[in-house]
Amino acid sequence: MTKLGADTAASTEEIAGGLEKFAGIADTIGLSFEYATSAVTTIVDRTRQSEDVVGTALKTMFSRFEGLKLGETLDDGTDLNKYSEALAKANVYIKDTNGELRDMDDIMDDIGEVWEKLDRDQ
Repeated sequence: MTKLGADTAASTEEIAGGLEKFAGIADTIGLSFEYATSAVTTIVDRTRQSEDVVGTALKTMFSRFEGLKLGETLDDGTDLNKYSEALAKANVYIKDTNGELRDMDDIMDDIGEVWEKLDRDQ
């Protein structure tokens, strides 16, 4: 965290504070410490939002993803299949061959590989 803080506009305290907000859910969905710290650092660095705001936003996002994994449907009718279908258009698959949700690290790696090619229509 010290190196990330030194290389960006995010401080070690901000990174740690943001992680504290969503570390539990991150572990549950298969998001490694490395990805979690990178997410907090990048968002704080780019937006200059507080670690509390960033950590809470990540907690909300990943909690919703976990809920979708468990079969919940969001208020707007979104379910895991809707996300799965949208990402599949970009050749990113959130479910494995057994229909189980893949670890978030693997999904993020796949998104990273196609990120520059994505547009609003995908």
